[in-house]
Amino acid sequence: MAPRVDLGTYLAELNLKLEVGYIRGNRSVDASFLVGLKNLSGIDARRYAVNTDHLKDWNYDPPKLERPRTRDVYRAPLLLFRKAAKLDVRDRGALLCPVDVAYSESFYGISLKNAKSPDDLTAYLYVLSYCSLFVYFQLMTSSKFGVERETFHKEDYESYPLPRWIDVKEEHKDEVRKIAKMISNGGEPWERVDAIRFSYPPQDRHKSMANWAARTASLLD
Repeated sequence: MAPRVDLGTYLAELNLKLEVGYIRGNRSVDASFLVGLKNLSGIDARRYAVNTDHLKDWNYDPPKLERPRTRDVYRAPLLLFRKAAKLDVRDRGALLCPVDVAYSESFYGISLKNAKSPDDLTAYLYVLSYCSLFVYFQLMTSSKFGVERETFHKEDYESYPLPRWIDVKEEHKDEVRKIAKMISNGGEPWERVDAIRFSYPPQDRHKSMANWAARTASLLD
């Protein structure tokens, strides 16, 4: 079995990063670079993908935010993970966004514009986000979910162990690409999602979640 690496480390290896969306706050910092983009907040989120036809323009006047981030954070293709993910599989996975969009702190986003294989990496992480193990891991390891409120830290996502895409077998890569297309088009192939990547957790909850993840069925087996 090929070695696992946590998501945060893997993204760093690829010169990518999981970012927090903009924070409105005291509106003290110039954010004029967001003018002209569509605005995505938590209440605007639909399932599976972002449809900008339903979004309003980002039009803060004056164009200032407490933490606007940088323009590169919002460059497509984007994969947006929900800060307040639900247990329902349809409302917990990431959203695909094929165009630049100004997303709020309700999301953690990855801009894959500078990725070497953006389509494949997007498909891989997109499908992964709908796997049962992915949310189970967050629930079992998160210091925030279920204690303060039903939200996840950015670090909860970044700590998830996974094989690198380059180590995934070709036949499994093909399956990931097919499943990603199905989900983005509104399909719900959840059994295929779990079958390609994971088995279900053991009943003994005292076992280390990280050790269990390493023992589960994988794309490489």
